[in-house]
Amino acid sequence: MLRTIFVPLDGSPLAEHALPFATRLAETTSARLVLCRIVPVRIIEPPADDLALAHEARTYMEGVAGPLTAAGRRVETITQWGDPAACIVDEVQSQQADIVVMATHGRSGPGRWVYGSVADAVLRAAPVPVVLVPPAVKQLWPSGHLDRIVVPLDGSSLSEAALGPAQELARKLDSEIVLVSIVPFPPYSVYDNGAAMSVFEPEAELAESERYLRDVASRAISEGIQVRTYTELEQPVVAIANVADQEQAGLIVMATHGRSGLARLVLGSVATGTLQRTRVPLMLVGPGVLRREAATSTGPAAILSTVG
Repeated sequence: MLRTIFVPLDGSPLAEHALPFATRLAETTSARLVLCRIVPVRIIEPPADDLALAHEARTYMEGVAGPLTAAGRRVETITQWGDPAACIVDEVQSQQADIVVMATHGRSGPGRWVYGSVADAVLRAAPVPVVLVPPAVKQLWPSGHLDRIVVPLDGSSLSEAALGPAQELARKLDSEIVLVSIVPFPPYSVYDNGAAMSVFEPEAELAESERYLRDVASRAISEGIQVRTYTELEQPVVAIANVADQEQAGLIVMATHGRSGLARLVLGSVATGTLQRTRVPLMLVGPGVLRREAATSTGPAAILSTVG
């Protein structure tokens, strides 16, 4: 159940780009919004400047929270000094947040931090899914509904860690889930090797992927989720964002780690490429989520504890 939505801010307009999406989720689920501003600690900071920065940070947070509270949202604000990524993860745990919604870039300057590196660090450590909103995302989700959610799978148990969060959102937002399996072409290095190329049979790979997706879909359908499947022969790093566009999806949900095998994709690198291309928000189920699950499970998620 989605009770608390955590939104890190750094005082920049680009960081606020994630706020409307978090607000839409709060409207639909009646969750509270926790807005967090972490001001990086300076090694040397004149006392007068430090006090001025503290006042500016708190005033900014009040200005952001005010309209949301007036609109009926439950909002809490946090302002702290420290390492942004570490403080965000600590507060996510302290506030018992269920999800983090954040932009992937911010503007540098006084009291600002660069969202690319912070988002990456948060994703690695956060014990909950992280929704990343890149600057290219322009269209806001409609109120109370999301038509489609794209979930890429690679046949591994770890990639299926995305299914739980995706299905929970699908129930809340009355969404259809599109399960996607992208069968990659062999690397160029094998094109000169006739024996290696003969191993790759596109029709057989696509048929296997279709069977796998049908099996996963049947489980979701039995739980009352609307599901379709999509299989394509293409490079995953390009295809996933394209499928989201074609399907007019409002969200992509994927795990950040898979395990490679014949004709399988490694979701760590694919997640990065998808984030660079997507025009919709990307929810990532990262290593921190899988480590949390491994602590209470002997299932596939526990594998991650052995690989970092």
